[in-house]
Amino acid sequence: MKKAAAAAVKASTYSVMSNYFAVLGIEPTYELDESVLQRAYIAVQQQCHPDRQVGKPESERHAAILRSMDANEAYDVLKSPLGRAQQMLALQGIWVNGEGPDQKKPDQALLMEMMELRESLSEAKDEPEIAKVRQEIQEHMKACDAVLADAFRAGDYERAAQIAMRFRYLGKSLEEAMARQYQLKAAL
Repeated sequence: MKKAAAAAVKASTYSVMSNYFAVLGIEPTYELDESVLQRAYIAVQQQCHPDRQVGKPESERHAAILRSMDANEAYDVLKSPLGRAQQMLALQGIWVNGEGPDQKKPDQALLMEMMELRESLSEAKDEPEIAKVRQEIQEHMKACDAVLADAFRAGDYERAAQIAMRFRYLGKSLEEAMARQYQLKAAL
């Protein structure tokens, strides 16, 4: 009985998740103009600024603080292509970020590709070899960005979910490559 109640609470949490596009008052789109995002963020923050809350009841000041925090989170998520993709998919009830009901799983081909990429990174002996792998990862990420834009334009959310998972794995590999480069430079 307790498990069923916990599952219901968890499911309801995901069904009422924040729509970060709505928080900032912008249309949900993957191909979001950064200047539009920034202007929307600034507009919300100006409304919530403490100077505008002087003399207002405690409940309104508290609500303004919460709205400001939501705007910060929304801006942080939406300025990232992967975060934007995950948000758009979550709004469709598709979860690719490691949490949520009906979590999408990566296919075997993606897992093999990432294993090979990590292997080539671990075999890189010096900074130029690591830089080459890093460049390869960045090129794959750029391609993912273009494919995601096409998938969202076409309303192909299943394809977008698969590409978003690939994008996420590539991002982790890029972080690993950057850490390896830093370690090599620090060792010199």
